[in-house]
Amino acid sequence: MDDPDAFDAEWRFGRFSGRFSELMERCHRAYKAGSTLAISEAEDLCTLFGQPPSEWLRAAVAELVAQHRTPNEARRNFDDQVHYERWFAVMEFHRLRGHTWEASYEAAAEASAKTAFAGSAETMKASYTKVQRDIREGRDSKYWQPTDPRFRLPD
Repeated sequence: MDDPDAFDAEWRFGRFSGRFSELMERCHRAYKAGSTLAISEAEDLCTLFGQPPSEWLRAAVAELVAQHRTPNEARRNFDDQVHYERWFAVMEFHRLRGHTWEASYEAAAEASAKTAFAGSAETMKASYTKVQRDIREGRDSKYWQPTDPRFRLPD
């Protein structure tokens, strides 16, 4: 066999065949006892056995990410989300509701007044312009929005 990783996976699958639940339970107990390495092993087992991650594993990964996220990264992500939400609000009023650009900025400012992304019409225009420029220049991935509420803007 030319790929040593394929051999390792094949060997591990054969050795652990039929023991997925038992092995995952051991990983869960190890994680609860403080071993973060158990997270990696559990993820590996899910891949090896073609199983979706369990709820404890999804929560453990999210917790680990939250713990290792730097304050600068969190601030940058928050700021990017704010710009994205403003951009989206302007887009909704302009493209979906047919408002003029100026009316879209005003409507977005009014609609967002009591949200984490509140701002004036000028602020909405500035955020819209910034996001549009980033999209044109291939930097749109910075506006990716996590679905996990622990990493999103508050309502």
